[in-house]
Parts: sequence; structure tokens; C-alpha cells
Amino acid sequence: MTSPLDRQPCPDRILKDTGNAFGMGAVGSSVFHFVRGAYNSPIGHCLAGGAMGVCMNAPRVGGNFAV
Repeated sequence: MTSPLDRQPCPDRILKDTGNAFGMGAVGSSVFHFVRGAYNSPIGHCLAGGAMGVCMNAPRVGGNFAV
């Protein structure tokens, strides 16, 4: 039986790992930036502030995780 560390990195596996890392970073940062955006928004605009925080920051953080 071979362990996952003994396998050779092929392009297929590298792309899959990169996609998984982007997904984890995007989901985790979406939650964090939504809460932070909603907390720092004026009263009555919490949902819009949270959504704006996610749209601005989640792809950036997800890309950093993928790199």
C-alpha cells in the first residue's frame, strides 16, 4: 500500500490541490469578511456591507490560499 506522499505529482493532482485550496480560502474568508463588513456598516445597511466585504475580499484571499 502506498501513502499519499509516495505518489508522483502529476498536473492533474496539482490542479485539483490548487482548486481545493482556492475553495477553502474563499469559503473561510467569505464568512470572516461578511461578519466584519456587517459589523462595520452603519445601522440598516448590515446586509449590504457584509455582501460588499465578501465581493471585495473573498477572491483575493482564496487566490492567496491557492498560491
